[in-house]
Amino acid sequence: APNVVVAIVDTGARLTHQDLAGNLWTNPSPNGAINGFQYVNALHGINATVGSGSANSGNPTDNNGHGTHVAGIVGAIGNNGVDGSGVAWSVQLMPLKFLGANGEGSISNEITCLDFALANGAQIINGSFGSKGFTQSEYTALQALDAAGIISVFAAGNAAEDNDLTLDYPASYILNNIVTVAASDNRDDVIFFSSYGSGNVDLGSPGYEILSTYDTSDTATAILSGTSMATPFVTGSLALLRAQFPGDTPRQLINRLLRHVDSDFNFHGRVQTGGRLDLAAALSSAPGDNTPFNDAFASRSMLSGSSLAVRSSNVGATRETGEPVIQGNAGGASLWWQWTAPVSGSVTLSTSGSSYATLVAVYTGASLGSLATVAANSTAGAGASSVTFIAQAGTTYDLTVDGQNGASGLTVFVLNYNN
Repeated sequence: APNVVVAIVDTGARLTHQDLAGNLWTNPSPNGAINGFQYVNALHGINATVGSGSANSGNPTDNNGHGTHVAGIVGAIGNNGVDGSGVAWSVQLMPLKFLGANGEGSISNEITCLDFALANGAQIINGSFGSKGFTQSEYTALQALDAAGIISVFAAGNAAEDNDLTLDYPASYILNNIVTVAASDNRDDVIFFSSYGSGNVDLGSPGYEILSTYDTSDTATAILSGTSMATPFVTGSLALLRAQFPGDTPRQLINRLLRHVDSDFNFHGRVQTGGRLDLAAALSSAPGDNTPFNDAFASRSMLSGSSLAVRSSNVGATRETGEPVIQGNAGGASLWWQWTAPVSGSVTLSTSGSSYATLVAVYTGASLGSLATVAANSTAGAGASSVTFIAQAGTTYDLTVDGQNGASGLTVFVLNYNN
């Protein structure tokens, strides 16, 4: 992927590392400003930690190690007889430093990095960081990336929490360009420390004892574990997919990635796709095989829990032969999920937050031809549909969100018991 630029928003990178130096992005305009942040000699990236106007602001040299490790997973030089290889052997790495030596940083400095990536041609962002607070300015910066067609890949976090209940940002923002990654281990299971979420985390990826480049010397390597390591595997995979399928839109690239995971029982109910990254399957997929992974009833996603927040997209979704019509409305862009009620009670499913006029329905049944309607609703405006039904503990329900007259876009729904 020599023409794909990936921004590593992190602690920087060791710019002289023998397995990274040849893959660094080169800035054609190394002196300038971005939203008031002055930088000089920004040949390969920026250091936003030093403040506006600093003569060092163009030097994203790593003094922590984390960013160098992440960068190596994405794009350490391949086939050069040195140590290991990144996922994308020839990708252009743009190190953008907002985290300091202690691994901490500010939202404002992060936004400076995101703005720089947007202004300088990055196509994919890797964000192996997170915090618990929603920040409007961070959300707005990521919205701008979404509008520009830049994919953002974020770590689910290492708190072993359900991100459907305890949101982690920026991984949990409701945006069409975000991919959220949990960490898997050497047994092909979600590792014990990884956060998860059947509606808010997209897939698993290797994050246990990963060898990669490190910052202590030009030849250094280290073995680290975390969702920070799982995330760049996905980022590098998206870089290769962008090179392999240049006609895909950003959302189609995400669809292709998620559609071709390696499904495994260990991931069912833990990540929305129910599987772990499978780059070989995605790269060898047919050119048109880029529709949403849960487009068909047979490939519906498994949801788990009593309170769910689901982020998805029905862009490219289709209507199957025999699919039920929701309250007499023409659909044509449906997605499917499956949920088993943990306890009995009144449940509301709401699509508020979706970007299009939604049709929503709840069924029981094992196949399209045997579905029995439990509840259904439609809306004339964007995202306002909701249905309430009485769930019976242990009963499995099939949930669908469709677009009225084939409308498509960001798909959001929340499922909660009514107390």
